[in-house]
Amino acid sequence: QIPSMGNLITELSVKSAIINLNANAGLYAEDDLVFRLGATTASVFEGLQAKLDGTTSLTTKRGIKLANSLSLENRHIEGTHDSSISMSTETFETAISVATVAKIALPILNLDANQNLVADTKTKANAVSTFRIKGDLNLPVIKAVGKAEADHSLKLEGSFEYVSIESSTKANMDGTVLEDYLLLGVLDNDANLYLNKDGLRSTSKVIADTKLNQGATKLMGMDVNENIAVEASLSRVYAVLKYTGNNEANLFDFNTNGKHVVQATIDLAPTSSLTADIEINLSQPSSLGDLTIFEKTVAEVTAAKQKISTNGKVVSPLYTTNLAAEVEGDASVFKVILKSSATSVIVLLEYDMDGEL
Repeated sequence: QIPSMGNLITELSVKSAIINLNANAGLYAEDDLVFRLGATTASVFEGLQAKLDGTTSLTTKRGIKLANSLSLENRHIEGTHDSSISMSTETFETAISVATVAKIALPILNLDANQNLVADTKTKANAVSTFRIKGDLNLPVIKAVGKAEADHSLKLEGSFEYVSIESSTKANMDGTVLEDYLLLGVLDNDANLYLNKDGLRSTSKVIADTKLNQGATKLMGMDVNENIAVEASLSRVYAVLKYTGNNEANLFDFNTNGKHVVQATIDLAPTSSLTADIEINLSQPSSLGDLTIFEKTVAEVTAAKQKISTNGKVVSPLYTTNLAAEVEGDASVFKVILKSSATSVIVLLEYDMDGEL
């Protein structure tokens, strides 16, 4: 029980030629314990006029609950914040909620943000969080105009048996500079994780794309697509990676247009076997010459047989090299084959090697 001890109230007033401030605060202790805060400003300058209100309360009826509320009003900045946490004194179940809204309005920038969190432990621990922001920009000095927005969400569930996490981020932007330069950007990212007594499962996806154009001419561009999946336990780890990236640039007298691809699959049983297939293929032709890198590695390792092979290739305007290696055998006898060669406009760098062991 909260003892009754009366109310405590205080006020403050300040006046000047530029701004007047009036503020008050009060602590009220009756059935609940409540604290209130308020303030207002008046001024010949509109940007200095503001109003602030805040409340905090504590109640012990049917459990314990602490709640907060805050609001701000101004020509350029305004926002609200509400939060609460409650707990049952019988079951100790807990619930939390948080909500925040903010807005900024300036001659060159407008921004809106919204955040929300809800969590409780009624049947299991779970929480959901969301965040959204969007805005627009206007800089007349360099004739820059643009807008952007982003959304992020996070979901968490957990108990003594399992934990689950889901995350998502979406964002995009577009704008112009000096009226003729166009900038675009997109991001899409999802990730999931699930963990229990049997092991872990996780997936991740990333898609990103950016462009910078001058009129109909693409000056720079890049896009990425990546997917990762992992399953892991005490007896096995299995992972898959797929990555594709493209890039392009046309600046002054230089231009390039590349494509990068990476694929990998790994299957590992710590006590018995390993299989792997990894391939990297990078191509980057440009006005300075072409660059190519290729590498592939394959492994198959068991108690009865071990075999690992790789070949790598690098092609550049000045130098080209090839490498191939293979190891095969069992625990007592191994056979190693190695081949390597190189060609170059510089004759001293050329060689050809072939070996077996």
